[in-house]
Amino acid sequence: MTTKTKLPALTLADLAHVRRCLDLLQEAQTLIDAAAQALCPVPGFGNQWSRLGVPYAVVKQNWHRVEARRQQLASRTRANP
Repeated sequence: MTTKTKLPALTLADLAHVRRCLDLLQEAQTLIDAAAQALCPVPGFGNQWSRLGVPYAVVKQNWHRVEARRQQLASRTRANP
């Protein structure tokens, strides 16, 4: 039998930290994409270009995980103590 963990209430400051994290993850996706595009036209860099898709996908997956958790906890937002 599993017990359900009580979700914490977030402060507005907590949500600001989460928003900053999401912004940085989005920026990382943009930078990885730009790096891949920079290599695209260079002969001999096809493997490296395609390999940049792996960290991009990981960053994107983590953005979605953080966003899903933010949405889950957003209803429990409280004013700063």
